Amino acid sequence: AARARARRAARAVQDALSAGARGAELSARVVPCRRHPRPMTSRLAPTSRHAFRHEGRVVYEWEQTIEEVCLFVQVPAGVRARDLGVSIAAREVSVGIRGNPPYLQHALHAPCVTADSTWTLDGGELAITLAKVRHRSTGRGPGKRIS
Repeated sequence: AARARARRAARAVQDALSAGARGAELSARVVPCRRHPRPMTSRLAPTSRHAFRHEGRVVYEWEQTIEEVCLFVQVPAGVRARDLGVSIAAREVSVGIRGNPPYLQHALHAPCVTADSTWTLDGGELAITLAKVRHRSTGRGPGKRIS
């Protein structure tokens, strides 16, 4: 419920900014940053995913909000959810096909809440949602590659 409220609030601010809202209309919702003239919400709620590339190939895509980080990995054709080995630990995420070494293994920049983190496979795309322990942390990507 809290995530849904946060998403609705972020969408409302984005809609207000798109409509050209100024001053008092946004003062209760947008906190200006001294170093950046743009409202903070434009940096926290990007309109597109970020891509992690290695040797010119997209390894995964990611996006984040104040409360969660979402990773998106394209899986090979014919792979089903039961074929995947996805491990979400407090400080590490790994993805692979069962019986093989992990395709992706990341140490996270900050811990996640494993009980609230999930993964789903839909249309050949694996979506991993990591719930953040500290909701204010938005400055970095999901993690650094360790293998």
